Amino acid sequence: MSYLLVNLSGLVGLVGVFYVTGWFADQFLLAGRGLDPLSGVGRFGLGAAVWMGLLFCLAALGLLNAAMLGLVLLMTLVGVWRYRRTTDIGFLPIRDSGTSMQYDWSARLLGAGLLGLLGILWLQALSPQISWDSAAYHLTVPKLYLEHGGFYRIPFNVYSNWPLNTQMLFAMALMVGDHVLAKLVHFIFGVATLLAVYRVVASKSAPWVGWLGAALFVANPVVLDEMRAAYVDLAFAFFFFLAFMFVHYAVEADQDRSRKLLVAGVFAGVAAGIKPTGVM
Repeated sequence: MSYLLVNLSGLVGLVGVFYVTGWFADQFLLAGRGLDPLSGVGRFGLGAAVWMGLLFCLAALGLLNAAMLGLVLLMTLVGVWRYRRTTDIGFLPIRDSGTSMQYDWSARLLGAGLLGLLGILWLQALSPQISWDSAAYHLTVPKLYLEHGGFYRIPFNVYSNWPLNTQMLFAMALMVGDHVLAKLVHFIFGVATLLAVYRVVASKSAPWVGWLGAALFVANPVVLDEMRAAYVDLAFAFFFFLAFMFVHYAVEADQDRSRKLLVAGVFAGVAAGIKPTGVM
């Protein structure tokens, strides 16, 4: 039981850090108007992108260690807390009354079914088993970076020269916990993608159709397999999907178009830094 609680606490902590960091970036840089109508998952994604950059800077300076991570984390949370005291804006996104959705039995049933499936996948992700690619580089590369305090030339490992944005977050998880927590980071990107799909579809139709769209996403056997491993493809799918949607929202928007295009550019850049195919 303690094993479950420790990993759940670590995951909730990381998600919370990513979210409040994204909230701060949204309010401070985008005036709180750049991530609508996907504010919830958008803030999580924006915060994750910020931490990818922070961890990259620490690795480039040879300061990638738990002590420096704790200092940067403390400074970030203090900055968020001080900024929150100067504004009456809450952390949770405000739902427009004109877009409220009524849930019927079918939507509740589909949502409950997906929640049960995610619970099973989460338990499977808790397995200490390491998959092939994770052992080859997804987890090995950030582990070696941590041992050397930053970026380190790894002979005979061609994958260490690939884009490594998600591996930066894995390094953060390895400092906070272990490789299981890194697996859960990839798991939560799958959950975030599912929620983004639900939100997009439900906003144009009915809640049950949104959950059906999310179910079709998670029904993909590749998604089911990768939600249990420390891979990077679900993070790539998450940022690619958000980049595409914010371009779409910018085209349709009457105002704040430049902010939405900026967000789309950030998410597209993050996607390009996750996998070599991201440059496409």
